[in-house]
Amino acid sequence: MGQYRWVHQLLDHPWQEMFGKEHRKIMHDSRTVVWIEMNYGPVPALVAKGHIALDIAVSSAKRRGELK
Repeated sequence: MGQYRWVHQLLDHPWQEMFGKEHRKIMHDSRTVVWIEMNYGPVPALVAKGHIALDIAVSSAKRRGELK
């Protein structure tokens, strides 16, 4: 995560601790990416977009039983 760890923290904490899997409904959409870009620039927005895409892929694989 390194230099952009704060983006991951922004997307998940404290939301993940408060809402579990449901936290993805709060800060994991295209509006969040636009908000991050407007406030922090294009690179953090790309990090957020990647984070969200990976969360969606992992959740989908878990639902299909491909991951535990």
